[in-house]
Amino acid sequence: MMKFDGGPVAIDQYSILVVDDNANNSELINRYMSKKGYNVTTVSNGRDALAINHIERFDLILLDILMPDIDGLAVLKELKAKAGTCNIPVIMLTASNDSEYIRQANELYVDDFIIKSESLKSIRERILTVLQNRRIFGTELTELPPEPDNNARLLVVDDDAMSRELLFRRIKKFGYNVDTAESGEDALDMLKKTKYDLVFLDVVMPDLSGIELLEIMKTSNQFKSTSVIMVSANSDDQVIKHCEDLGAKDYVVKPFHYSLLKNTIETTISIHQ
Repeated sequence: MMKFDGGPVAIDQYSILVVDDNANNSELINRYMSKKGYNVTTVSNGRDALAINHIERFDLILLDILMPDIDGLAVLKELKAKAGTCNIPVIMLTASNDSEYIRQANELYVDDFIIKSESLKSIRERILTVLQNRRIFGTELTELPPEPDNNARLLVVDDDAMSRELLFRRIKKFGYNVDTAESGEDALDMLKKTKYDLVFLDVVMPDLSGIELLEIMKTSNQFKSTSVIMVSANSDDQVIKHCEDLGAKDYVVKPFHYSLLKNTIETTISIHQ
């Protein structure tokens, strides 16, 4: 998990996941915390909460206890059992002050509890307290930064719908124009019709893999000047080296932190321009 130990850091570098099957409650928290500068992602069930943690790293999770498919306690148990997620601060959301739920969550080392009737200001203060207790320091923004003005066009290629949608939303929020393709073949067709400044390319895809598409791009006069960043859960050094040898500008390993993603894009785009 990303930690900031060297002086004040803007809150907009903090990525929060809200897990709640109540759409109204989730949207209220999302809007309020986003206005304060936090980067907020919402999902409506436990399965998506577990799946999205394989794609992106979050600084804090707000987790509803009562959900229909997998309840919050089961999600918390699985998060705490895995090396990649066991240290992420978790605050449980509950509609009532139920002592049995609190006891079970405390046994799983939950960081705090929030009763849904609490004010949004109180929720924000509890989030700040947990972040500070975990030695993740920051200063809240007095106003949101202006939206960046960027004419660069990016393409996200990934056969996994959740990964594709998450990358699309992140890149769109950074201020870039972005398209998506769900296969290597679709991406190749799009590349023939549109000039892209940067392509995010999943390594493992059926039929035409990311590595095969990268090789096609870098041996074609039409595409070889297009910057490519490979994306994968595979952190094998040989695979990374092979992609670099084929001409990839960078290699992002899932789960990524959104601020790292932003820095990678900005660096690659600036070099390309």
